[in-house]
Amino acid sequence: CCLWGTHHVQGQTPAPPSIGSTAPFAVAPGGTTDITLRGGNLAGPTELWTSFPAEAVLSPDVADNGTNAGEVVYRLTLPPEAPVGVHAVRIATVGGISPLKFVIVDDLPTVATVGNNTAAAAAQSITLPTAVDGTIAALTGQYFKFSVTAGQVVTFEVLGKRFGSALDPMLRLLDGTGHEILYNDDAVGLHGDARFTHTFEAAGDYMVEVRDIRFQGG
Repeated sequence: CCLWGTHHVQGQTPAPPSIGSTAPFAVAPGGTTDITLRGGNLAGPTELWTSFPAEAVLSPDVADNGTNAGEVVYRLTLPPEAPVGVHAVRIATVGGISPLKFVIVDDLPTVATVGNNTAAAAAQSITLPTAVDGTIAALTGQYFKFSVTAGQVVTFEVLGKRFGSALDPMLRLLDGTGHEILYNDDAVGLHGDARFTHTFEAAGDYMVEVRDIRFQGG
């Protein structure tokens, strides 16, 4: 007699990765930054593609880096000549390659928002020139205070819409007592982002407020 064996094997291709957010939002020319990518199906990364010149390796300082489906950390090293502006990254795994996720190459020093600076009395102190990296909660704004000299010219700008954020930003410049000096929403040519330039006649302390014009955050 004969014995016949049968079997049924199914193979399933892993789902492609996706990047929902990065932390920080910006990397610096001529510097090295550990950037955390958060999203889905990120385990087993094989390569990080960047639209700007950079050396990208899995950060060796993160335990089990590359095994977490929700988060992976890459160490990016940029040459000094890397062009500033809005750029993009994509991550590849055995499941495919992610859609583009915008990041910023910025030659300004970057600080993180403290998050609890939602009132003028709790404004976060910053030193110009600088960039602030953060997220605004719904129904709130954030305040930042700084000092200037007489005659100093400063440009304030929010990058939100232009790198894929849901934030519809509004900017207000305030004096030390909270009186409004300038206001901007939807600067021309910025696709919904805000920007203005101001020459300060008097030296002293001032504040800038940024929030979502619809109070939805982002």
